Amino acid sequence: YFKEKAYFDYVGVMVGSGRAVAAEAKSTREPILRFNSAGLKSHQIEALVRWGAAGAFVLVLWQHAGQVVSVSSERLRELVESGERKVRFDDPHATEVPRRGLWLDPFGVLV
Repeated sequence: YFKEKAYFDYVGVMVGSGRAVAAEAKSTREPILRFNSAGLKSHQIEALVRWGAAGAFVLVLWQHAGQVVSVSSERLRELVESGERKVRFDDPHATEVPRRGLWLDPFGVLV
């Protein structure tokens, strides 16, 4: 049995550089991802921001209404520091993920 909460849904490294990659996957019915027990939990946000600050490539992959966007750990940090308790699907800093996959340019990684 696990005694601690898992860090992320996906963890790996970039081929060539060895840079850590971590992603948390979320899906919502509303176009809002809340920072609470029903959305992104505080321990998840803390870990995402901490890994990003340490140099990992970190993002949240968020599905809503058949579309997917990515939200960076930097954006999460900005929102939390400003007192925000949610992120909107149409956030200007969210990046649309094409249906064919996510190309993490300039890293050359296809998810």
